Amino acid sequence: MKVCPACGSRFENTETFCPHDGARLNEARDHAPGQRIGETLGGYELDRLLFADAVGERYEGKRTSDGALVRVTVFTGDAAPDPSRAAALESTRALLGDDLPASIGKLLDYDVDVSPAYVVELAAPGESLADASSRVGGVRWELALRSACSCARALEWLHRAGVAHRALNPHAIVRSPEGEVVVFEWAHGVLMNQRNVMELATLGEHVAYPAYIAPELTRPSRKPTEKTAVFALGMIAYEAITGRDLASGDSAETILKRHRRERPLALSLAAPDAELPDGFDEVFNLVVERSPKRRFQALNAMINALSGLLGEDPTKAFSELAVEARDRGVDDASKDTEQMDMSVLDEDKPQRKPKADSTTPRPKKKRRRKRTDASADAAKVVVDESLTEPQGAAVSGSSETSDAEDSAEDSTKEQPERRLRLSLIHISEPTRQAEI
Repeated sequence: MKVCPACGSRFENTETFCPHDGARLNEARDHAPGQRIGETLGGYELDRLLFADAVGERYEGKRTSDGALVRVTVFTGDAAPDPSRAAALESTRALLGDDLPASIGKLLDYDVDVSPAYVVELAAPGESLADASSRVGGVRWELALRSACSCARALEWLHRAGVAHRALNPHAIVRSPEGEVVVFEWAHGVLMNQRNVMELATLGEHVAYPAYIAPELTRPSRKPTEKTAVFALGMIAYEAITGRDLASGDSAETILKRHRRERPLALSLAAPDAELPDGFDEVFNLVVERSPKRRFQALNAMINALSGLLGEDPTKAFSELAVEARDRGVDDASKDTEQMDMSVLDEDKPQRKPKADSTTPRPKKKRRRKRTDASADAAKVVVDESLTEPQGAAVSGSSETSDAEDSAEDSTKEQPERRLRLSLIHISEPTRQAEI
């Protein structure tokens, strides 16, 4: 039995989409989404259903002790965390500390030993990127890129603290009317199954948000990095601009295999009415590139490039977050603001040697004498150790000898070269006679 998360209608397992509103059907639970409204779960009253997906239901509510506004995730049966992951979450909380940046959702409480398991975060006013996109059929590209840049700064802070966001999705990115962005559900990824996503998909087990998983994470023993976060944010921005659900109608296994084979259609073609600026596809393709070698190698590099499309200073909006990162002893998140060296996108390309300093004297290069074909052939016959300089000083395979070696070479090379030249003359003469 399946149920529509939008209207609550139930259907047989053969159905995939709701015929009433087109929403993708979820597996039926003991109750329809939203039926927990009014209930109290662990000291938190559930007031309003925000949305429901394959991971669980998100409710807006309040803490009964003081009325603080909260965001509660109630996990479904398939996505329910293993109670043994509670220790990992506690270690992560201790690593991050209590003073999280304002752009990262604060974890208040959780309980994975009860049914249903739940996670509570401090709520923030505003609308999620997913709701904004579905409401207007695709947001402006400027809003999508600004949200991606703000979210990238938050993810960069987490990565530098040693934490990867494994459950990133557009519902977890909330933007306030003033433009402030908050990233929620970082704790969900810590609690969820840590096995390889392709292995889980092949076995038909639960995989959270496959549309935003980088292709390299489908391979064994691959862990999330900043490059995988770049891909996830790119796909989220792509979905927000086009207004289309990238996971609609396909299984997790199909989506993950597609990511490994092909790159998404260029946004200028997928969203022809988006009024994208010149050069947009060239930059954005480096965000959603399936090869990690050709993708932006760091979140900061992506921020710089997208800020260039927006015509904005990449550090202006994130100075507060950079200060907080510095206060925690983390490297300054905004110190590397120069544009990314594009050569790092392809590790197979040979790297250019840096230019020598103009104040440093250049090593002298040995001038080599041109030879005729006959002389060259003769030289192969007559040149032996008696015609070379001591210790191989006159014949060298490198053009970068030191000044001292060049001085020694100048004082001794004249006579051996004369001997070699005379030898060539004597040997080449019989050669010419033989040819005649």
